Amino acid sequence: MNVKKINNHKKQSKILKKKNKDKQRLNQYRQNNLSLKETKKHAEASLHAIQEMLNKIPSSCEQCSSNFDSTNSDHLDDWNMTFNGSKVILTCKDCLDISNEPEVNPC
Repeated sequence: MNVKKINNHKKQSKILKKKNKDKQRLNQYRQNNLSLKETKKHAEASLHAIQEMLNKIPSSCEQCSSNFDSTNSDHLDDWNMTFNGSKVILTCKDCLDISNEPEVNPC
């Protein structure tokens, strides 16, 4: 039988390489984990901001005070929402049509 002997320094070298690789893997795992935590924190902050905006949506038209029904698909399609900074302006279809009509100048 021909059995190769592995020198002690080669064994030590292999062990050190394995330890270094394990350290690299652990560091990579920690970096990925931190990145995921930061992404999750950012997403939660964005979601919170959107929820605050949705809570500020008025329940009636800014101009004529007609009620807005968020469950009615016609209202969702026809009404106009304008975001002015942190204020939400809600305009019904009728008021929107009136404001978009061109003014007639009597000559």
